[in-house]
Amino acid sequence: MLRNRKLACLTVAFTLLTTSFLKAQEQSKASRATDGATAKKSDEESKEDKKKRKRADKKKATKADAFLRLQRDDKKKPTTLQTAVTRFVKGKGDERVVVDLVSAVHVADRGYYEQLNKLFTEYDVVLYELVAPKGMRPVMGQQRDASNPISFLQDSMKSMLNLESQTELVNYRKRNFVHADMTPTEISKKMEERGDTGLTVMMDVMSDMMKQMNKMQSDPNFASQAQEVDLMSLLFADDSDQKMKLMMAEQFVAQGSLDQGLGKTLNRMLIKDRNETAMKVFEKEMTKGHKKIAIFYGAAHMPDFQTRLLKEQGMRFKRNKWMTAWDLSKTKSGTADKKSAESDPLKTLLKLLNDASK
Repeated sequence: MLRNRKLACLTVAFTLLTTSFLKAQEQSKASRATDGATAKKSDEESKEDKKKRKRADKKKATKADAFLRLQRDDKKKPTTLQTAVTRFVKGKGDERVVVDLVSAVHVADRGYYEQLNKLFTEYDVVLYELVAPKGMRPVMGQQRDASNPISFLQDSMKSMLNLESQTELVNYRKRNFVHADMTPTEISKKMEERGDTGLTVMMDVMSDMMKQMNKMQSDPNFASQAQEVDLMSLLFADDSDQKMKLMMAEQFVAQGSLDQGLGKTLNRMLIKDRNETAMKVFEKEMTKGHKKIAIFYGAAHMPDFQTRLLKEQGMRFKRNKWMTAWDLSKTKSGTADKKSAESDPLKTLLKLLNDASK
């Protein structure tokens, strides 16, 4: 039974990864088309339109409109993927409370996590995500259990994109770090309350994915694009890490691809349930008199967190500060950290599947 459950989880993880690449291919092409249309529209923009846009930009924002962004150069080529540190405040003087939503991507450049470690020293408390038993904290430099489906997926992403792992480089042992996530037991209990089992969840996730794929395939450009980029050729190209990073970065920042892009089932399980648990820990820490709090979670969680802070906590949006997670301007191939295709379990699996299908 345990073996079947792990196999089902691995199937979902593998399907998630494959679907991500297909979506990234589609959105990369759509983004290029949009960039061309935007450039043409910009050239035709009247002086009056520019004045109106500047006046609108000066209006104070009431909430963050993004937690991830893709920076581009003058030729519209992506240069960096950045995550936001989004500040909310409440009260004045000694009663003033500052809450930062520290968005994260779980694999990134080493320098990104080094900057985060420095940033976290500024807070009274850092509430962090990690589905694990209570009291469990990752150890810097220590790899996670590869038999865990989520760890397997993240390690595969780390290898294929030539990036570093968050759980290996962030110092979770700091005194101000507080676990603010569900345990595996709590997730199982939530599933039981809804009448779910591992099988029904997997079926729901697969159904959500099929609906997304159907929407993608209804696009007349999808078929031609699928021919443009061969996934296997991409995986084993010399600069595969760079090409895949560009594709994935385009997907991450695409409109609606954070919490909405997960599908109804995963959004409920991975976002709303866990955010609700995190907010209970947040309220508990607030009663201890903490005035500066960080909520350190994946960027997909942040739209929901923002809504809760604004509506439930009565806080107001202050500003966004940006940190570079991925440097897309250069290739790091040939470094000591990069794994060969033969040593990457996911690439090996994909190659075997591809060879067997011929």
